[in-house]
Amino acid sequence: LAAFLKTCDAAFGPDLLNLAGATARGKVAFDAVAELLDPKKPSEVRRAALHALRRIGPYRAQARLIPLLRTDEAELGSVLQVLCESHPYRLNPAVVEPLRKLTEAMRRLHRLDREALPHQSYALAEVLGHYGHPKFLPGLIEWAQSDDHVTADQATSTQRKWTGMCPREDAHAWERWWKKAKPLLEAK
Repeated sequence: LAAFLKTCDAAFGPDLLNLAGATARGKVAFDAVAELLDPKKPSEVRRAALHALRRIGPYRAQARLIPLLRTDEAELGSVLQVLCESHPYRLNPAVVEPLRKLTEAMRRLHRLDREALPHQSYALAEVLGHYGHPKFLPGLIEWAQSDDHVTADQATSTQRKWTGMCPREDAHAWERWWKKAKPLLEAK
């Protein structure tokens, strides 16, 4: 299977990768599929490789996707979808900081353009909510409170899911909670 994957093209690649995701296991298969994430490969092949990696080794796939967590990544939406399809209790610690940095980069784009990367932004909010890591909360809160992007409501919904409250509904209760929680969340 690994030898066939090396000849993957747009015509047969997605079907072969679907087969690999359904049947292959182990490092050799994982590495062969991971090579197909190369930006020079056709989009269909890259997307199929992303989904196959998740099925072959979901925990390892998260770490392998780190270089693709960039706002200029053509398949960012698919990368985030794959992360969201992984088990929420199996977050690879190596992914935490890159996701936090992606949130910061996305927020910089949001401030420049209210409609920048709407699908990818929505998917990012979903991923942050899916894993619920404390390091994601400050960026998510800033996103929700700024209300400067079309996905701010999604960020607010995710924030409410985590904390049980929303600053738009009860600003004083939120301020009290955040005053206590922020130092704990930002502690190293």
